[in-house]
Amino acid sequence: MTDEFKKWLASASGRGILAEVKVKVGGVETTRYLSSSHFTSKPTDTPANTPYAARLTGGFSFSRSIGANGDGSLSFGSLDIDNSDCAVDSWLNDLWAMREIKIYVGAPYWPRSMFQAVFTGTVEDISPRARNILTLKIRDVLAVLNSPVTTAVIGGTGDNKDTILPITLGEVLIIEVRDNGYPVSATFDVANGKFTLTNARYGTITCDVQGAHIGGAYKNDVGSLVEALATTLGDGEKVSSSLFDSAAMTAFKTANPQPVGYFIPDRVNRLQAMQELAA
Repeated sequence: MTDEFKKWLASASGRGILAEVKVKVGGVETTRYLSSSHFTSKPTDTPANTPYAARLTGGFSFSRSIGANGDGSLSFGSLDIDNSDCAVDSWLNDLWAMREIKIYVGAPYWPRSMFQAVFTGTVEDISPRARNILTLKIRDVLAVLNSPVTTAVIGGTGDNKDTILPITLGEVLIIEVRDNGYPVSATFDVANGKFTLTNARYGTITCDVQGAHIGGAYKNDVGSLVEALATTLGDGEKVSSSLFDSAAMTAFKTANPQPVGYFIPDRVNRLQAMQELAA
């Protein structure tokens, strides 16, 4: 936050709100640019020469809470869109859910580069609040992580066909397979963390494993696994790596290099998995 922005924030000057919202329109991912007053970015801005539709009304509200044990809850807010002319009725048919939204504050006469980001999160959905107002329901970026690590099942025709396929985080390395405690031969699919017995099963199958192979590299420290759960692993939308404080994450990984393992034998929420690893 620059000194100029702090001085302006402390003054009585008019406030301007800009919102950049990702949305899927007719099957195509795009970005809608909205503002609380008529605004067009400068040629030197990013994005350049971009008009922001003056449809935001009523300001921006957002709520966040943290528990006594330090755990944060999924936060929420809203952003109202003026639809008095009914020109954006079709927006109700577009796909907004779990797409990124960024909100900026600044003076309406500033270039886009001087506006300061005040919120980055995701859209839950859009709905009409009144005859002339559409409301974007906004959630903390953590809402993206409120999805299972995996829903993949073992499959096939056996008794366990509907059982969740277990995941082990760390270095994916199958050491040994046993049948009723006795070592047996198997064919390994290390890339997918699977093995196939060479002979028919006799009893209970067990195996020794270590961690997970993610993005072509072994990761077995807390920071790397938390980052992978947010940006790579899991079902549904992912958190953009650009939202991470890279300096803080690097410092965390350096301070906490201890190797860890995390076995997921059933349906587990991504956010829950990250919290348990970080604990």
